[in-house]
Amino acid sequence: MIRAVVFDVDGTLVKFTIDFKTVRTEVINALVKKGIPRPVFSINESVFKTVEKAEVYMRNNGWEEKKIYEVKAAAFSIINKHEILAASKTNLLPGVIDVLKSIREMGLKMALFTLTGEAAVNRILQRFDLKDYFKVVVPRERAPILKPHPAHLKEVIRELNVRENEVLVVGDSIYDVKCGKALGCIVVGVASGISTPRKLREAGADYVLNSITELIPIIRGIKSE
Repeated sequence: MIRAVVFDVDGTLVKFTIDFKTVRTEVINALVKKGIPRPVFSINESVFKTVEKAEVYMRNNGWEEKKIYEVKAAAFSIINKHEILAASKTNLLPGVIDVLKSIREMGLKMALFTLTGEAAVNRILQRFDLKDYFKVVVPRERAPILKPHPAHLKEVIRELNVRENEVLVVGDSIYDVKCGKALGCIVVGVASGISTPRKLREAGADYVLNSITELIPIIRGIKSE
């Protein structure tokens, strides 16, 4: 029985245009200026891994909590800048509104869990008048631990007040799939973003779609079982 559908944002509902290599470079340069050695970082790792490595280095070297907070805030301000710009320019992927309307008509709760920051998520919700569709929104600032750790999704499920096996998770990345499978949710991978159909299947997705427009028949089929 499905009582709730939890969506990722970027790559699932919208498509951000962000030069991630530029973001990583800016963040690394800012962290180096704060006193963290450049060899700590790799330009090939995600920007969140970069910040995580910076925090580990600072804690291992006895930096004060206030300083650690300031350094991380500086890094995330760069990330936020790029995300907000992307959110101001992006468009919804085809069919998103119709899908959300159909799910609402089924009486299912909806929520968002995303690595995107709160400011950019709010910009998207306001631009496309989506706020009323989602009962719960957990951006990266509100997650106890970021996905792929299941704690991110678990927080959403807690706020929705449903059981984990009553949740359908929809996302475009293996992070989304791994979160959902770790908690026993039904998981739909949508190959509209970062991951290929093969990667989504290998991560354990129960269903793999080419477009979010294919989601409603899947939900109806599960509900009728």
